[in-house]
Amino acid sequence: MAIAIGQQGKAADVLELGTYSPLYSQGTKIHPCIVSDFTVGVEGTGTATQANYMLLGTGATAAGRGYGYRTLYLLSDVATDTLSWDLELRLRAVISRISSSANIFARMQIKNGHTEADLGAVGIGILIKNYEIFAESYGTGRAETTTGITMVTTVPYTIDIIHKPAVGVYFYVNGVLKVSHTVAANIPLGDISNPRLSFSIDNQADNATVYLSIMDMPIIWQASN
Repeated sequence: MAIAIGQQGKAADVLELGTYSPLYSQGTKIHPCIVSDFTVGVEGTGTATQANYMLLGTGATAAGRGYGYRTLYLLSDVATDTLSWDLELRLRAVISRISSSANIFARMQIKNGHTEADLGAVGIGILIKNYEIFAESYGTGRAETTTGITMVTTVPYTIDIIHKPAVGVYFYVNGVLKVSHTVAANIPLGDISNPRLSFSIDNQADNATVYLSIMDMPIIWQASN
């Protein structure tokens, strides 16, 4: 089931902020992600603040990490329901970075579990190396491609990831298509039994404290069977 709702001057597959609501009447399977529903945690000198937003920080020492994740509940409200990558899926989140350091990695991913690492099995996401945004997807192998976007501190960026089974994974920044992963090995297929949306920021060495802000409510939609 492919749905394209666009506005003049915008890519047809990207919805304006707030207009995911029409899709919910057309067969959504996944509940909205309210920020307060996320589980947050820290390692080392990391920090995690949770309100109507999430602010994850590294601390200034190596291995300082802040993270937040949420199990993707389906309409049955059963957390153990599987997520099928054989159905179209869309993810939107608004994020920003605060402060800069060369060895800081931040991630947003949908995958099985929430381990802070590059995708090692089926999933989609973005990786932020210092301020540069990379697209990431995994089917039977991993692809990582720069979007060409370098973030500016405290400026929000809208990230849309659209997964179309057996076709491709498409990455948009502020409504503009930046990366297409269309090699079969990089397109997720099959089911995962512990689907989670996760955010993290990780200090790879001794650096200044850097933050990742997840603003507003991440939106996920998936087509019905």
